[in-house]
Amino acid sequence: MQRYEFNPSMDKPLQFVHPVQVRALSHFLSEPFSDYIDYIILFGGSLDLSCGIDSDIDLYVISEHDPDVVYKEIYDRLRGNGRPFDILVSSQDDFEAEAKEFGTVEYNIAKEGLCLYAKKQDNIIAAG
Repeated sequence: MQRYEFNPSMDKPLQFVHPVQVRALSHFLSEPFSDYIDYIILFGGSLDLSCGIDSDIDLYVISEHDPDVVYKEIYDRLRGNGRPFDILVSSQDDFEAEAKEFGTVEYNIAKEGLCLYAKKQDNIIAAG
């Protein structure tokens, strides 16, 4: 997928994030994540021109840990940043299985998502 560079002077991956989302995501990414979080993938309107002042931040988190614990960590880090957000949490096996099915959220994320964080840099799942 060819991406529009919103902020060409920034280091990857935030150079591809719509400017209205950069501040919240910069703050979100500024602290280390727990060892049980494997990937954080941004998807949706934050990556294209449809993003606006009321757009939410859509994150897909891959972890083998308890999904409720993972969700709470991500929620707590995003809460209070002034942006609405949605968080989906899944295991890697479930993500890979769903990513093969046309029309699923995971299929679209695998094609167009932007990996913001990967515990193992050599095994990034999402395109980007």
